[in-house]
Amino acid sequence: MRRTPALAAYVAAAVALLCPGSAFAAVDEAEGRAIEGLNEIRTARGLAPLRASKALTQSANAYSRRMLVGEFFGHQARIPVASRFRTAGETLAWHSGWQPGARRTLRQWMNSPPHRAVLLSPAFRLVGMGMERGRLGGRATTMWVAHLGRR
Repeated sequence: MRRTPALAAYVAAAVALLCPGSAFAAVDEAEGRAIEGLNEIRTARGLAPLRASKALTQSANAYSRRMLVGEFFGHQARIPVASRFRTAGETLAWHSGWQPGARRTLRQWMNSPPHRAVLLSPAFRLVGMGMERGRLGGRATTMWVAHLGRR
């Protein structure tokens, strides 16, 4: 009988992780909103919308996580995406706090000429957004990475 409460706690934790209402679903929602917002901006400028890429989303999430774990913010010499992409681009952003701030992040990128040039480049067809929450310099931080590519 003593095992029942522990088992129930494990089951509840597993269900929370798998339910659409979990914190993981909120991350996916924020990333989806960022892609939708980016595509609105692109189509308003006569550019083709970007298609979401599972591989680019995985690489963007992995890199945002890597920056938080490694306590750094910046680009590497090579964009860490799958080799099947012959062209790749990357934009990074971070802000204090835990709120995703997808629209705010897009505004930051659009107000930066180098970031805007990458996100509005007609050379790209696919996009993956990654967002992670953690601590950077001891402060609550939300890290964003957009990986863009073309096969």
